[in-house]
Amino acid sequence: MQAVDSDRLWPAFNNPVAQSQQAFRLILKAMSEPGVPVIFDDEQFTLSNGQPFTVYSGIVAGASYVLALTLLDQDVKVWLSPDMERSAFSENVRFHCGCQIVTDSESADFAWMSVDEWSTSSAYKMGSNENPHQSATLVIQCGNVIQCVDDWQALAAGRPGMTDALTLKLSGPGIKHTREIMVPELTVAHLQLLQANHQLYPLGKDILLTSNNSLVALPRSTRVELADKPQGLTSAQVG
Repeated sequence: MQAVDSDRLWPAFNNPVAQSQQAFRLILKAMSEPGVPVIFDDEQFTLSNGQPFTVYSGIVAGASYVLALTLLDQDVKVWLSPDMERSAFSENVRFHCGCQIVTDSESADFAWMSVDEWSTSSAYKMGSNENPHQSATLVIQCGNVIQCVDDWQALAAGRPGMTDALTLKLSGPGIKHTREIMVPELTVAHLQLLQANHQLYPLGKDILLTSNNSLVALPRSTRVELADKPQGLTSAQVG
């Protein structure tokens, strides 16, 4: 077993049972309402030293750490991207969760990476027609906050430049008609990965996008398209 550097360890849940149960409920809510951000509130999700999870936001998103503490255990295989592996996140996943960190991405149940490192979905474990749930879950960390788009004018006025970001239109189970979300760091290449993933349904991967202390789920059952923006609306014209 690889040694753990104790100097790189972070505190874990302050109240492991209650907080992991609350986090799991929020994860289920995110999965049942694709595109709707859920928040791991700083007041509810404190660490054992009393600090909020966002204290580590410069290293790994607080939501990414909450997901690890909630979903991983000794029966789970985890693949970490090069950036995640080099960070203290790897020691903390190994120490607090007891899971096996693997170098073969195709054998992992979960894969953690930054959005800049996400270039394929085919390199991760695929379930079978008999057991589609055995596909890997991808946790993709974004630097910017993911937002639902309800009012273009208000969004652009509040966050100049956001109208230049890629906006996705979602449909499928858990969405009454359609839902639009804005994820500034996603590219057209990422959109194509999401579309190809949905085409594999009921196979494919469930995708969890994290940013700071928020989580947005894009299950494999969710159809993803490029949303149309209002004609003539730019950040320079609004606000």
